[in-house]
Amino acid sequence: PERADMFFQASFLCYQYSAEKGCPSALRSLGQYHLFGYAECRDKFKAVEYVKKAALLGNSYAQMDLGLYYFIGFGVKKNESKGLYWTTRAAHNGCTEAMESLGRRFLMDGKYDKAHYWLSEGIKHNYGGCYYAVALENLHGIGCEINIEKGWNLLCLAADHNYGFACYLLAEAYRLGEFKSMKIKRDINRCAYYLQKGIKALNDDCMLLYGQLLFVGTEISQDISKGIHYIHMAAQNGNPKAQIIMSGLFFEGKLVEKDDVKAFYWIRKAGTRGGRPALRQLAYFYEEGIGVAKAPDKAKKIWEIYDLLAPDKPSE
Repeated sequence: PERADMFFQASFLCYQYSAEKGCPSALRSLGQYHLFGYAECRDKFKAVEYVKKAALLGNSYAQMDLGLYYFIGFGVKKNESKGLYWTTRAAHNGCTEAMESLGRRFLMDGKYDKAHYWLSEGIKHNYGGCYYAVALENLHGIGCEINIEKGWNLLCLAADHNYGFACYLLAEAYRLGEFKSMKIKRDINRCAYYLQKGIKALNDDCMLLYGQLLFVGTEISQDISKGIHYIHMAAQNGNPKAQIIMSGLFFEGKLVEKDDVKAFYWIRKAGTRGGRPALRQLAYFYEEGIGVAKAPDKAKKIWEIYDLLAPDKPSE
């Protein structure tokens, strides 16, 4: 952690120097630092300020960021028109993520011609996210007839172009031997291939499933330590199920060294995204003072949230 802090501090100074010279990518990077709190910088208004400067200088990724900020009202007043304006500018400047964003947004609005235009543009740039969005169109009949086979083929193309969640869906299909109404040959080797490909694309669902398969060892060769490694990786990437598992491992102390502080850390990370199981455990930790000072008032508030959630259904 200390070395990471030193790296972020040094990088921040370099970006700051380049930003003062008017470098658009450095300005956007400073915006990211203030967005995510790197190098102890966290200021949403400064994040918007730097991103806006970079966007005006033509940085397509900054333009996409600024469009998103306007769509959700982050550091600026929510404004759909400005969000669409900046996202469109980013797409025209070659930002494939912006092309996907526009395609998905127009699909939701029922503007299928505009959606198909931008998704087609993204596909011309071989962007996996656009292949995935068109796959969903065919799988769910959004603006077209349902076509499972075509959707499957587009998912394969999305995975071939390193779209992580497409890799996860294909891995699950090969593990189970079915996809929607399609029967496919069960192939655990293909499953492992797509999981490893998804992991390289930083998909946390792939990390978790691969870790679980290694941990259990009934479908692929068992390797508990490697399984825990991938589950931990998924937890670090924000997967609430993986965070619950890591909390349980540290709490039990059988397969890893017992550490109540880490157990609390991971169950708190899971929070409401982990649904009732995570909240139940978090409330218990606060009640008993496990890895944290006893806090019955906090536990009571968590139980109130717990009661509002549908049984065993994670909140969105």
